[in-house]
Amino acid sequence: MTPPTGIRSDGALIFAREYAHPIDRVWQFLSEPDLCGLWFGSWEGKALPGVTVPFTMTAEEEGPPVDLRVHICDGPHLLAVEMGEADKPWRLSAELEGAGHATTITMRHQMDPESYNSAYGPGWEYYLDRLGAALDDAPMPAWDRYEPEMLAYYEAL
Repeated sequence: MTPPTGIRSDGALIFAREYAHPIDRVWQFLSEPDLCGLWFGSWEGKALPGVTVPFTMTAEEEGPPVDLRVHICDGPHLLAVEMGEADKPWRLSAELEGAGHATTITMRHQMDPESYNSAYGPGWEYYLDRLGAALDDAPMPAWDRYEPEMLAYYEAL
């Protein structure tokens, strides 16, 4: 498990992570439903700009799929989506920069300041570590080490 890395800036919770994989490979794990399903969630249908697809998160309690609306899908560099309820969507983006066999992702969860929830930070840390595990074909991290250990950091942001 990595130490907390998120920051709050301009109404967003922001994370930057580097993975020892080429940008095209990392992009596949964001843009292909089966690979994305290994670490975050999967969908049915074509997730193209302007399209809404049913999205099911992989590591959450079972529940109905949520709507995932794609705004930008400019592979392999930028993915911007909204997911969840139309009146309180999660606005998410992932920007990728690659150099050889290394890729940096800057992930942003844009939100209104009054909707900030300190539990989002450990959640994104967990999912970004899951992405690393999926890319490395390694065991998935256990959730129980994230919220108790990281919550104070995100409460202080």
